[in-house]
Amino acid sequence: MESYDYLICATGYRRIWPTVPQSLDRKSYLAEAQGHIDHVKAAEHGVIVIGGGAVGVEMAAESNMVYPDIGVTLIHSRDHLFSAEPLPTEFADETLKLLSKSGVKVILGKRVMKVTDDDKAGSTSKVLKLSDGTTMHASHVISAISRPTATSTYLPDTALDGEGLVKVNDSLHLTMNSDTSETHFAIGDIAAWPPTGTPTIKRCGGAMYMGHVAALNIYRHMLHRLELAGPPEYTTIPVFPPAIAIALGNTAIGYWEGAGVTEGDELRDRMFGDDLGLDICWQGMGLGSVKADVSAVA
Repeated sequence: MESYDYLICATGYRRIWPTVPQSLDRKSYLAEAQGHIDHVKAAEHGVIVIGGGAVGVEMAAESNMVYPDIGVTLIHSRDHLFSAEPLPTEFADETLKLLSKSGVKVILGKRVMKVTDDDKAGSTSKVLKLSDGTTMHASHVISAISRPTATSTYLPDTALDGEGLVKVNDSLHLTMNSDTSETHFAIGDIAAWPPTGTPTIKRCGGAMYMGHVAALNIYRHMLHRLELAGPPEYTTIPVFPPAIAIALGNTAIGYWEGAGVTEGDELRDRMFGDDLGLDICWQGMGLGSVKADVSAVA
C-alpha cells in the first residue's frame, strides 16, 4: 500500500499488439518493432492490414511508403473508412483517394472471417477467408482491429460508468460521492469525458491538455490547503469537437471544425514533422531544446 495526497488516473486503455507496443523498456521495444519490420520487409506475397480505422490506415500507408514493392492491401468491413468515428464522409473519401494513389489496395464492405496458415508444402503464407466467400493470400497479416479495455479495476465501481471509464466532471475531478473526490482526478482515455453521447475522438493532444488542467487544479487545491489562497477556482475543460490528423506516408490528412478536411505537406510538417510527431511531443513535455536522440530501427 502507498499513501498519497493526490491521485491522477491516467492508465488509459489496454490495447493489443500491434495497435500499441507491449514492451516496457527501450531495448525490448526496439526488438519488438524490429520483428514487426522484418515480417513486413520479407513479405514476398504481400501484406494485408485488417481494419480501416486510424491505426489500420496509418499502418497500411507507412508500410507501403517504406516498402513500396511488397504490395499492401487494407481490408475494412464497412462501406467507408473510419466508420466508427464521428467524421464526415468527405474525410473518409479523401483518405481513400490518397491511399489508392499511393499504391495501397483498399477493399471495403468485406469482413475477414478467418485467417489460417497456407497448407501447401513449403508455404509460409496466410490464407484469409472473406465474408463474400472469396479467399486471399498474404505473407504477413496485421490486425488493426482494436477492442480496448479500460484499466480501471483499481477503482471502486461507484467511480466507473458502464464501460469501466472513470466518471469525471469538467474540472476532471472524480464525481463519485466521496470525501476524497476533490483530490482524485482522471485524464486521457480512461476518463469518461466528454459525457456519454457527445461525439468526440479521444486523442493524445487532448489527453496532454487534460493532464495540464488536472495539474493546475491540484496546485490551486494545494494553495488552499496551505492557507495561501482562498477556495480554489478550478479550471474547466471544454468538450473537444471531433478532430483528427492521419499520417499517410509522405503526406497527411486532417479534419477539424472550421477548417474542414485538409491535406498536404504543410499539414504533415505541422502535425508530424519528419518523425511522426516524436519531436513535437518531446518539446511539448519540456524534455530539452535539443531534438531527441533516437536510434532508428533499420
